[in-house]
Amino acid sequence: MNKVFYELKFSGKLPSPAGVGMQILQLTQQEDCGVDEITKVVRSDPSLTGRILKVANTFTPVRTSSAAPSTPPLEEAVLRIGFASLRDLVLGFSLISNNPKTICRAFDYGAFWHQSLGRAVAAQYLTELAGRGAASESYVCGLLCGMGRLGLASAHPERYSRILESDEAADPERLVEMETREFGINHRELTDALLSDWGFPQRLARAAATYQQPSERDYQEQAALKFLRLILRTADAVIAAIDAGVSTADALPDPLRTLLDTLEIAPSGMAGALTSIRTTWREWGALLNVSATRPAGRTAATPPEPATRTANRRDPLRSWNSPAPDPGSTPTSNSASVLLLEADDRIAAGFEGWLRRAGHTVVRSRTVRDALALAVTHSPQIVIAHGQHDDAEALEFCKAMRSFEAGRMTFYLLATSNSDSRRLLAAFDAGVDDYLILPCSEGDGLLRLRAAQRVLQLRSRVAAQEKTLQQHLAELAVANRKLHRAAMTDELTQLPNRRFAEETMRESWAEAARSDSELSLIIGDIDHFKKVNDTHGHLVGDVVLASVARVFRQEVRSCDVACRLGGEEFMVVCPNTDLAGARNCAERLRERIAGSPIEVSGVRHQVTISFGVASRRDRGAIAPSVEVLFKAADDAAYDSKRNGRNRVSLGHIA
Repeated sequence: MNKVFYELKFSGKLPSPAGVGMQILQLTQQEDCGVDEITKVVRSDPSLTGRILKVANTFTPVRTSSAAPSTPPLEEAVLRIGFASLRDLVLGFSLISNNPKTICRAFDYGAFWHQSLGRAVAAQYLTELAGRGAASESYVCGLLCGMGRLGLASAHPERYSRILESDEAADPERLVEMETREFGINHRELTDALLSDWGFPQRLARAAATYQQPSERDYQEQAALKFLRLILRTADAVIAAIDAGVSTADALPDPLRTLLDTLEIAPSGMAGALTSIRTTWREWGALLNVSATRPAGRTAATPPEPATRTANRRDPLRSWNSPAPDPGSTPTSNSASVLLLEADDRIAAGFEGWLRRAGHTVVRSRTVRDALALAVTHSPQIVIAHGQHDDAEALEFCKAMRSFEAGRMTFYLLATSNSDSRRLLAAFDAGVDDYLILPCSEGDGLLRLRAAQRVLQLRSRVAAQEKTLQQHLAELAVANRKLHRAAMTDELTQLPNRRFAEETMRESWAEAARSDSELSLIIGDIDHFKKVNDTHGHLVGDVVLASVARVFRQEVRSCDVACRLGGEEFMVVCPNTDLAGARNCAERLRERIAGSPIEVSGVRHQVTISFGVASRRDRGAIAPSVEVLFKAADDAAYDSKRNGRNRVSLGHIA
């Protein structure tokens, strides 16, 4: 996997579904999955539990339920929502709420989630209409397609903004080139790496990463992968049509009709599907707090509104009654957001009275379950908890709060009538920050809150220092990466150089030997290149080399590695590719170069290239070493030269 990906992963800035989200996703894909297993996993995440219970109260039942109108127990909530809908909810909640909070000014987060959710819904409907493939896979893949872009925006907000603000970023292939040059990885590679790291099948990861590529570079890809890529491209076209106000089959644009014909879906039957997709898109958007209406003229890569407004939209799942504090900001000294867990109305009234008189914002809950839901939606700075009969209920809530990131940052104040030191010590062991003996005066309470705010200020300063340190480390990693890339890159063509080629060739050989998989090499040599230099000069020769290199970059698969060996010689390392597949790739490169004359200063130059191809496994034999494989491909390239040039020859290892 790309070394740059691991650097980004360990920085902690990449988007990721929470562990519980991944567990739910895996469980719901099992045929023998039961409600007990699901609820056990959901309960391990209090914030997720609160959201599921909240949604279940308003969710249209998918089956007969005996639940009372009040908030149902978790098991009933799971049954009411249904396994498939639960999976989609959990994945959406997990990704959106766990999304890194760094803001990239040129990346429109609202448009990004709008498009991701719409693509997921459309892909699911299209798969069902096509009558083949797994609709659940299409939904998940559609939702995750843009993770690479989100990852770059999160890990390098300032640098990625400069790229997105460039006029060249409108060209998808040029955007990939700029990302690779700046970060050592592009959004397609990052999407593939993220999904693979999350445990998704390679087919889904590859489809999500490559579905927008303009040509079919995966010349050996499986039929299921081709189908999924096509579904995702069609889903993009469908949501673009819906955003444009298309509601009838007659108004479908021609490119969308062509895609539907390829899927064998009758365009005439799409009117009802458009309505269903639009409705479902809107419903899911309401549940996830994602807008189902795209702002006019905006895309996920266009600059959003001013930063002052964007900064208030860090977490699209939050529902604020008052502005929420940024985890890295310093709380004000005279006000705080407080969550009060108190079942007794009389005691609660006393707390709320002096808290509000002191200028604090108070939200009250009578039960632990409701308190968890409020903690998710309000992210309080301070919790004051008092158990009904003893401290057990308040300590249970404390342990639940400490099990997730936002809860660990909250100051937890235990209100208790028990002053026994051993009981209080046990409370601190459970995660309590301070205690307040009841009954207490208003002055005692305010003193405790003043101490709590001081602790919160110190925590915020530490968080800010950690953030600065992480930023410096990230900048250092980028600088090191650029130096490494410069040492491994051919300056003229911007392709990897011979040193990189040899390292990649040996690494690919070792992997192929371990897994007993295919590996092929393609070597190409520009025909009559010396004559070009001698006749027209080295400047024209440099343009020819750069133009040929551009074709290599555009035509090879993202998993292949195209390099410049030196002079006019190029090489492509093709993992998991047999001799026939590599030959097809070489033929495509040859035809593209021969059919694209290069114009320099008004003069057109016809350029051709001779190729040699060799594979690790050939005619029942296996190459004994990577050197033997390289020599076979190199000899085949010279065979092409001797036999008239502008052709592809096969090299044999035995």
